[in-house]
Amino acid sequence: MRLAYLRPLFLVVFAAIGRAQSERFSLVVHPSNPIESISPEEASRIFLKQVKTWPMGLPIEVVDQHADSKLRAIFSRAVHGRSVPAIKSHWHKKIFTGRGLPPTELKSDVEVIRFVSSHPGGIGYISSRTSTHTLKIVRLER
Repeated sequence: MRLAYLRPLFLVVFAAIGRAQSERFSLVVHPSNPIESISPEEASRIFLKQVKTWPMGLPIEVVDQHADSKLRAIFSRAVHGRSVPAIKSHWHKKIFTGRGLPPTELKSDVEVIRFVSSHPGGIGYISSRTSTHTLKIVRLER
């Protein structure tokens, strides 16, 4: 009898999980960047600032979505294989030891698009549902 009361709650939870898992991101770079695809491991090294320049010698300028963003959680799992809190912990250690600063956090896809389109070395990610004609989408090769 008690389970009958919980059934609607389970349906709501599973629907929310389904929406979160169906959310996808697109990795975006400046249109002048010749890169076409990278592996998740390469993307992780770029977003952790372990790689500083593009193959053509241009400095990489990384931007991240805001820490509370659902898209950032999906990106962190897909690219880093870790949660947002784990990545934040990584950056806290880097900051504390003076060995680096995290990427700039932006609040929306629009801000990411604006930044990357105005920085030739820029890279970020946006919702795959967001259309952009000003940026180049880079494939993640698994």
